[in-house]
Amino acid sequence: MTKETSNQESTNAAQSAPGDNPDNQENVDKIRDILFGGQMRDYEQRFREMEEKIAREIKRLSENVTARFDQIDKFMKTELNLVNEKLLQERKERKQDGEDLDTALGEARKAIENRIADVEEVHGAAAQEMRNRMHEQANELLETIRQTQESLESNLGQETRRLRDEKVAREDLAGLFTEVAMRLQRDFDLPDKQ
Repeated sequence: MTKETSNQESTNAAQSAPGDNPDNQENVDKIRDILFGGQMRDYEQRFREMEEKIAREIKRLSENVTARFDQIDKFMKTELNLVNEKLLQERKERKQDGEDLDTALGEARKAIENRIADVEEVHGAAAQEMRNRMHEQANELLETIRQTQESLESNLGQETRRLRDEKVAREDLAGLFTEVAMRLQRDFDLPDKQ
């Protein structure tokens, strides 16, 4: 065979459609497998290993974030329970203090009235004048005590509102951790700075 004839046959074979001869296609696949098969298998193995490693890392991060959320949730519940217990205890103490104060005032008033009655019997007109003064002082004392009690109740109410305002809402905290998780997974895009 001449060189020209050989070139023409190879040109004719190359121009024929690859689907015309199944043996040719099979041969081409075998040649590809021989030339690139090792590298392709190597790449496929590397991609599988990378995918498995990424999947494991995502699972580990997800478990870590879930565990941290659970810890924070537990901590927040504990803290909220402690704050509520303190508020309830404070209210009970204030209520008891108010009741004790009322009792003490009642006893003091009775004692003053008894004392006034005794003095009236002994001193007459001077006692009447003194009784009026003591009654005024008792009223002033009662008014001072009432104002103090109102002030204490007002302060307690303000402190309660302040504590409620300062505690972090669970929804805000959940939103923050969701954003952190999204950033860790690089699913959250920040707006470009201008």
